[in-house]
Amino acid sequence: MDAISKLVHHNLMKERPAPNDKRAKLIQLTEAGKSKLAQCYARQRMVNQMMLSDVPLEIVQLCTRLLSPIEEKHARLAIDLKNKTLEEMYVVLTGAHQGPR
Repeated sequence: MDAISKLVHHNLMKERPAPNDKRAKLIQLTEAGKSKLAQCYARQRMVNQMMLSDVPLEIVQLCTRLLSPIEEKHARLAIDLKNKTLEEMYVVLTGAHQGPR
């Protein structure tokens, strides 16, 4: 069962046919889904506060600026490479034909 099907099954998301494309479906969070998402964000804020409470804001901002390009790159790659093995990903990303020794 894929992620969207699970969310629909648990009434966190609903789907309907796309009006202009019979092959596609449109998805939308239900009220329960919006509530669950708000809970997830609240918990994430708690984790962030626990991890970063004693780190100066300037350091957090610097780390965010430094790491954002890496996160953006890998967010795109996660979609492009999601069905590849680790070895296949390695070849695509490094151009090498075998792993490090």
